[in-house]
Amino acid sequence: SDKIAIGNAGYGTEEVEYMAHANKYGTFEDPYLVENGIKNPQIADFTEDGKIVMEAPEKLEDHPSVSFKLDFGKIGEYFEFTEVELEGPKGSAAEEENGDKYRRYNGAERISTAFGIILLLVVFYCS
Repeated sequence: SDKIAIGNAGYGTEEVEYMAHANKYGTFEDPYLVENGIKNPQIADFTEDGKIVMEAPEKLEDHPSVSFKLDFGKIGEYFEFTEVELEGPKGSAAEEENGDKYRRYNGAERISTAFGIILLLVVFYCS
């Protein structure tokens, strides 16, 4: 359907600018793929040295950011929705009972994970 859209694909414009932490996204790590030399053709390398950043910096502002633009080829539309207000996160019983075993991700990890998911969705829907 032409009405299916990625939530942050932009509306009213074909080209959207995104910000992300400088990192290498989309590197295959699955043993089968690695052993057979299969590489991801949509890999996104936003680093200067081509190395994946595995550790979050002490301060988020110490990690470089990059901006990039995606051209979606047509102006996006939005779906009808009902706006709701949500309360902030409260933790879970498992977190309270197990302490660090179920720790929350820090800001850098959340942003990197979210960006990776967004990038995979963009590649899936735009390829």
